[in-house]
Amino acid sequence: MSPEHPDMILSKDGHPFANDQAAKSAITRLGLDQDSHEVVQVEGGWGIQKVDDSGEPTVKKEAPGKQSATLRKVLAAKEEYPGYFAEACRALCFIPPGLSRDANAAMRKAEAFTPNEDQAAALWPTLEHIITVNAKAMKVFRVAFAAKSSPNDPDEVVLCVVGERLVVQREQSVCVPYKFLEAAENSTYPIFTQQPGKARKFTGRVRCYPFMVHGEATMEEFISQRAAGTKATREMVEKFGNDGETGS
Repeated sequence: MSPEHPDMILSKDGHPFANDQAAKSAITRLGLDQDSHEVVQVEGGWGIQKVDDSGEPTVKKEAPGKQSATLRKVLAAKEEYPGYFAEACRALCFIPPGLSRDANAAMRKAEAFTPNEDQAAALWPTLEHIITVNAKAMKVFRVAFAAKSSPNDPDEVVLCVVGERLVVQREQSVCVPYKFLEAAENSTYPIFTQQPGKARKFTGRVRCYPFMVHGEATMEEFISQRAAGTKATREMVEKFGNDGETGS
């Protein structure tokens, strides 16, 4: 028995059983009448509850306000990040995969879907990962890219992420989202040493676009700075007739 659930049988440590099979096994192990006892969900796990003569449980299966911490987190995320919630539901097939082709239909389906304790337990790891990855990708930093290290280096830094292109001036303080900085960090070329009579030896990799972080910035600052860069590029194209680039 548990002080919080006096009419329910839980595990020896007073916590719910991990799954319904463990609760059913406990009914047999404790010698309880299987016709008068059943397993029910409680606080994200399972408990054993006595059924009265009418066949109804002696207490409600779900005690008000006793949602598990995982379910509360999932429901809060559904409210705050509906798009990420829909993405997680599609990934685990709680929403038909075919709806991924129709974003509005998927969102409506997600809004109508309220997970139970088991579904929340399955959803949370995927949902938490999606939120964490996107939150990091949306962070913006104020940085300065290094000057050219050789005459063959491009005059400007060109970064691409999933079809989105960003052109950045060197040696200028600019606001850049993390996803583009990650692309810059992954843009490298190999360095080798060569000695007479020996095969060349790989010694490491060097970044194509080294940069220094000066601090965090906001998405609003990035959007404003990028709009100013786009405007300047268009004016240059109109004046000189050259192909310009959109950038910061």
